[in-house]
Amino acid sequence: MASTCIRHDFYQTDAFVVITLMVKNKSDADFEAEFQTDFVRTTIKNENGSEIEFSVVPCHPIKPEQCSFKVTKTKIEVKLKKAEGIHWNTLERKEESAVKPAVIMKSSDISVEEQPVYPTSSKKKVDWSRVEAEADKEEEEGEAAIEKLFQKIYKDNPDDVKRAMMKSFAESGGTVLSTNWADVQKGKVEVKPPDGMEFRKWEQ
Repeated sequence: MASTCIRHDFYQTDAFVVITLMVKNKSDADFEAEFQTDFVRTTIKNENGSEIEFSVVPCHPIKPEQCSFKVTKTKIEVKLKKAEGIHWNTLERKEESAVKPAVIMKSSDISVEEQPVYPTSSKKKVDWSRVEAEADKEEEEGEAAIEKLFQKIYKDNPDDVKRAMMKSFAESGGTVLSTNWADVQKGKVEVKPPDGMEFRKWEQ
């Protein structure tokens, strides 16, 4: 990464990237540069004998043998030859994020609390496992209510109504439940499947 001790900027052409170091009053003897395909290191000597290092990992490869620098009284220019004539969006290469290894899990490894929430066109997430559980509960409660109602009707009515209910339900295969004994006693109660469905006898 570039040193934060030196203020710098850069511009580019089709063939070169030029780094400008904002350092004054230096000579060629105060500056050294090392160029590699994917790395640039420069060293600036101070009057007290200390050194400041400025290094860069270029955004794209360079041609070291065609790189150069120029020292003036107001700045230092480091000229990098592009290996490819492409536009650089940044001076330095961004560090790549580490790729986490994939974790393979079986459905049996996921607890009820971790069941996936399936995507929908709605922005609001829907937990389908909860919806399914609530639907099952409502269905069970509905069946229990109907059964309770039938028991109440059967219990609170005279024998003729009870006979009508038993006969109609049994002979119709559970598709008819009548409380009219006068009508039911006339003959066999035929099967009446729901609309759109067809009744067929089970054949062994």
